[in-house]
Amino acid sequence: TIDFGTGNVDASITAAGNGIEAQTSGAGKITVNAYGTISNAAGDLGPNGGTLQNNESGIWTKQTGTGNIEINTGTKSITAGIGTLDYGIYAQAAGGAIDITTGTGTVTGGDDGIHAEVLSGSGNIDITTGGEVTSLTDIGIFALSTSNGTGDITVTTSSRPSPGTRE
Repeated sequence: TIDFGTGNVDASITAAGNGIEAQTSGAGKITVNAYGTISNAAGDLGPNGGTLQNNESGIWTKQTGTGNIEINTGTKSITAGIGTLDYGIYAQAAGGAIDITTGTGTVTGGDDGIHAEVLSGSGNIDITTGGEVTSLTDIGIFALSTSNGTGDITVTTSSRPSPGTRE
């Protein structure tokens, strides 16, 4: 479990790579509670002399086993880099469930605002947003259960994702 910004409304992370990264295998659960501001320091220019970089996500999680992923955010913003594979929130599970709940803060990705995928198994994807979700180049909210997955996908938004939602 990663608890960031709990009880400290002024907490912030600024990173040239992923703001928060968590990866595990097996049956363990990944839980990220991020209530502070997360931003990518590279901005328009990447750390390599102005080259746009990949993997500059606000929150990046990957479960290669059967465990679940749970991500919760609050009123602060989550901002990724502006390149390909720069997601506001990224969650990939091999077979477990993914549950993403955002507060009223904005989530912005260079690629997808929120990207969630279950590669196999019966894990469900549940995404609930309380604030604006924006993609600079692709999909506001992307949720995918691949052909090997049998789980359900539920997306509930309180504001319109931009530019669109694809399931």
